[in-house]
Amino acid sequence: MSESPLLSIRDLSVSFNTRAGEVKAVRRLSFDLAAGETMAIVGESGSGKSVTALSIMRLIEREGGHMSGRMELVRRSGGSVDLMAADDRTLRQIRGNEISMIFQEPMTSLNPVLTIGRQLSEVIVLHRACSPREALDEARVLLERVRIPDAAGRLSQFPHEMSGGMRQRVMIAMALACQPRLLIADEPTTALDVTVQAEILALIRKLQDEIGMALMFITHDMGVVAEIADRVIVMRHGEKVEENALRPLFATPRHPYTRALLAAVPRLGDGSPATAGVNADTVLSVRGLVKRFPVTKGLMKRTVAMVHAVDDVSFVLREGETLGLVGESGCGKSTTGRALMRLIEPTEGSITIAGQEITGLGQEDLRAARRNIQMIFQDPYASLNPRLSIEASVTEPLAIHRRELTGKARREIAAGLLERVGLKADHLDRYPHQFSGGQRQRIAIARALALKPKIIVADEPVSALDVSIRAQVIDLLKELQRELGVAYLFISHDMAVVEQMSHRVAVMYMGQILELGPSAEVLNRPRHAYTKRLLASVPVPDPARRKPQVIDEAREIQSPRYPVGQRPTRLPLVEVNAGHFVQADAA
Repeated sequence: MSESPLLSIRDLSVSFNTRAGEVKAVRRLSFDLAAGETMAIVGESGSGKSVTALSIMRLIEREGGHMSGRMELVRRSGGSVDLMAADDRTLRQIRGNEISMIFQEPMTSLNPVLTIGRQLSEVIVLHRACSPREALDEARVLLERVRIPDAAGRLSQFPHEMSGGMRQRVMIAMALACQPRLLIADEPTTALDVTVQAEILALIRKLQDEIGMALMFITHDMGVVAEIADRVIVMRHGEKVEENALRPLFATPRHPYTRALLAAVPRLGDGSPATAGVNADTVLSVRGLVKRFPVTKGLMKRTVAMVHAVDDVSFVLREGETLGLVGESGCGKSTTGRALMRLIEPTEGSITIAGQEITGLGQEDLRAARRNIQMIFQDPYASLNPRLSIEASVTEPLAIHRRELTGKARREIAAGLLERVGLKADHLDRYPHQFSGGQRQRIAIARALALKPKIIVADEPVSALDVSIRAQVIDLLKELQRELGVAYLFISHDMAVVEQMSHRVAVMYMGQILELGPSAEVLNRPRHAYTKRLLASVPVPDPARRKPQVIDEAREIQSPRYPVGQRPTRLPLVEVNAGHFVQADAA
């Protein structure tokens, strides 16, 4: 690691003018970043992490930000430049060529109407003297470098044809196209499953070693910080509250906020809830659930194969119980949750809710049955209508299912629900954009509780939240379960959160359940090789337990495709311990 800093920032301040007055997003921030060093910037939403990253790229001005201070970058040529004073021509040379950025959400960063090859080629042509043909060849090499299989074939694909993990690899390839001296990674693994996350972290570290670049890693996941960082800056309300090398910061954090941040991190192995009462009433029974999607080809949309997204899934859920459903993207978790509510129609199988079989119900009867099962979605901002007030959003289920209630009565119920989830009744007249992510998720929970359902399907309800807010929402869900006896199907890729929430855990892979049992059994004594792989990939928030970063051959989880009429092999679940079932080939 070089002693002289590659990037030196002094007294960086960023503010925005709003209707309510000036908002100071970053306050007099100073730090140095050396070549080859990995520095993590951590903190909750609103702490100024992403604003700092966008300021270094001089992109924050497009968002209306006003900057002051000094940012000096040592250039590849050997000279240095003050980024704050650089003109547009200089910034165009630096962006992508000397400083690159990986954004948090690749689907919104990639152009949906351009192929992967076209988007990669544009970066190469812009910064390097080569023809479009040469740029396309280089794009293929970049995809191979980030371990994307069939790189040549991927060049003609569009972003929506790739999984989240593969799209993130494309973003990394694009950021590394010109071998930058500094890579800024803004929450690059937040929405990824643990195995894909481990592969991405190992990939970034390997490429960093090969190129010798500095890495600024922005995250709220302290487990990821422990896996990848050399030094850590902790930010709160736009200010740096602590800076230290990785191990001392974890071992002896000095600032109370840093200590609180570390204490809020869920750790796998900290313990799971007590087993739910085995004599409780069954509120959900799923038998032989199957969901297939046709693969069509040609102008006539001829079906040439079937994707088996969910294949022969069976389980029961009891009153007051939480069943955690885990697995990688593409394994069928969310499809299962949506099929239970018949948001998508099951191909085969039986779904019984509160004693009523719902698979054959018409729309009117189905609408009535849905009073017993509600859903909390992953992104509360996307699931709340931005044009509706909070009162309208929370009371919408009541307006549909309980038409006998007056508007005044519905408002009183909504006010009570908001107070139950830790908000205030006077928030009813506000709109979603006026709340933080954690508050919006509380509103989504209040809406799901409006009809007093017996079951709530929670699809990644805390994955996008900061650790402290995540802990608050988890505590809220558990408290509501104790008070109301509601059962949860808790879909998540965060194994530590699943352990905190779940009485039992089901592990899915390629549309099938491979292992099912009490959470303590499955998470502490896994029997299936795939379950063991998932658990081994979980980042540990302890630098002393940093795992060796090994890159497996790139793979992409996909639901299996079969010719029409052909089915995958179905192996039964075998009981290996009391209530602990494992697929026959691993029993």
